Amino acid sequence: MENFNVDDLLGKIMSEMGNQPSETLSTVFEQRLTELNINQTTAAEIMGIQHRGLMGILNGTLKRIDFSTLNKLSAFLQLPQKDVLELFMNTFKEQYSSDVNQEKVDFIQNNFDLATLKKVGLIKDITDFGEIESNLCMLFRLKNILDYRPSEKVPAFSAGKIKKKNSYSQSTWLTKAEELLEELDNPYFYDRNKLIEIFPKIRWYSTDVSLGLKNVVSLLYKCGVSVVFIPSFPNLHVRGATIPIDEKPAVILTDYKGFYATLWFALIHELYHVLFDWEEISQGNYHISVDNSDDAVVVQKEMEADNFARKYLFSKEKSAMIKRHLNNHTEVVKFAKFNDVHPSMIYLFEAYDAGNKPANWIKAQKYNVSVLESLGNLNSTWSDIDSINQYVKRNREIYN
Repeated sequence: MENFNVDDLLGKIMSEMGNQPSETLSTVFEQRLTELNINQTTAAEIMGIQHRGLMGILNGTLKRIDFSTLNKLSAFLQLPQKDVLELFMNTFKEQYSSDVNQEKVDFIQNNFDLATLKKVGLIKDITDFGEIESNLCMLFRLKNILDYRPSEKVPAFSAGKIKKKNSYSQSTWLTKAEELLEELDNPYFYDRNKLIEIFPKIRWYSTDVSLGLKNVVSLLYKCGVSVVFIPSFPNLHVRGATIPIDEKPAVILTDYKGFYATLWFALIHELYHVLFDWEEISQGNYHISVDNSDDAVVVQKEMEADNFARKYLFSKEKSAMIKRHLNNHTEVVKFAKFNDVHPSMIYLFEAYDAGNKPANWIKAQKYNVSVLESLGNLNSTWSDIDSINQYVKRNREIYN
């Protein structure tokens, strides 16, 4: 095969695009099939390439140039590589001319963590900016990705024990949550007294894995507190957040580490902020990042919210009482029932208290229950954009 400089050749082809002859790779390929008296499928088998990939090259829809396939096609057509590449680019020119321009590429790279979006299945290829723009526009319901505006809300975060900064993932997560909360458009006024009234009942709902969380979300909604679930990102160590929407508190939950008990812990943590820090949150004066905060007052408030959630759900004193019975699951279940909590909370809190003792975490995993079951229709995934965009429509019954 003839050697050539790919970058130089591509640059030459791009600069001359529009002055190419009408002949395309597809027409040359069809001529070759006629010469050999074979069909496309047989030709693909001879070249040892997938028929789908072959068609992507022939019709100009392939977003990335697969040079190994082009080499095989070059041998099959008995043409120099540079001629095959030039024919391919000639076929590709319409798609290329409408492809994502550099301004959009820069904008996407400056606002999104593409590696993480690929990891969760929102996009398939971090270099295919056509697909990236299309999927992001679909997610945020935009006609043009340049219309994307990250959320400007200042949230009160419930951060996980592992802390790692990822502002792009945080922004994507928060912006989508804000959009859904605005679409939800809670008609009830925030009633703090009503929230205080129902608060003692919340813990008991954790004992009902299938319906408990959904019933609590419905009760809170009627107090003027909206709660939505937004799937997490692997590098976003956040359990939840509280933001103002239309001058009312809104809580965002996520699936941090896959523990059922953590969902409830995050909910109570955020409701503490609603009860005691709402004035600051509503004015945008409360902020804690997913990394360490330099504000000692904020750090203290986060600790208070954590301590409140722990004491409310299952205090350390209660953990000490059941500790010697942790190998007796029947006893743990009985104690959990007496204290109106799900047994998985007892095991998780013990594992957390004990630190890095594998046996405790193995036990916590063993008695953990399905987060997906508890979420039901509240669940959605980044890989299924429609599942997120249909969130409000799908869950109107819960909120009403």
